[in-house]
Amino acid sequence: MAHEITVNVSTPTEELTISGYPDGLVITDVSAGSPYVVAEPSNTINVLGESGATIVTANTYADNSADVINIGAQLNVTIGTLLESPVASELDGFKYAYPNFVDAGITTTIHGPTHKFGDVVFFKSDLSDTANEWGAVCRRADVNDIEKGAYNNLFIFISHTNNTLILLQKGFFDLEDENISQWTAGRGLYLNHTNTLDITPTSEPSNWIRSLGYCVPNNNNKKRVWFDPDSTYIKII
Repeated sequence: MAHEITVNVSTPTEELTISGYPDGLVITDVSAGSPYVVAEPSNTINVLGESGATIVTANTYADNSADVINIGAQLNVTIGTLLESPVASELDGFKYAYPNFVDAGITTTIHGPTHKFGDVVFFKSDLSDTANEWGAVCRRADVNDIEKGAYNNLFIFISHTNNTLILLQKGFFDLEDENISQWTAGRGLYLNHTNTLDITPTSEPSNWIRSLGYCVPNNNNKKRVWFDPDSTYIKII
């Protein structure tokens, strides 16, 4: 039995390549090219193409007795900005917030701050009667004292506002000039004898050395680093 099908042709605004596979349809935005990851120090990783990202939701079905595959009203394609991706969610998971982290030892005011944005810090156990609900305090790492960061998990200090502590455990980070002594693309990252990030580690006797990541090449003239502390350390004799 013949069927009359009306086909309307309009000028395309976006070209899509649609290929049929046994398990469904694959839709490729050929104008956008392959997605790639942009290394942003904010730890929000954007997955995008030349003309933006594509979110595709597709479903199709075929009856064994049918002469055609019906995709009418079953195929939904949205072209626009990709607001969130699994990559972004996973990497952003390395930035932690600790609400109600009461710590009188953290001073961030402009007059004599103990903790500055970009400092390398660690958690020190606090089991005293006045301890906060986290049972810890946050202190700057000190290469001169093996108990102050040598065998602790290290973080980059972001902020401590209204008793909410925010730290970065791992990820891309743009350092200010005051946070790093020397920066050279591709070089390893350490703490120097003043407990400042540096491409040259401390060489003082009894100090500890620990790899903290590396300097990331970039064309934005930024002191960008990948912060990822090693779990081992060396003590200088």
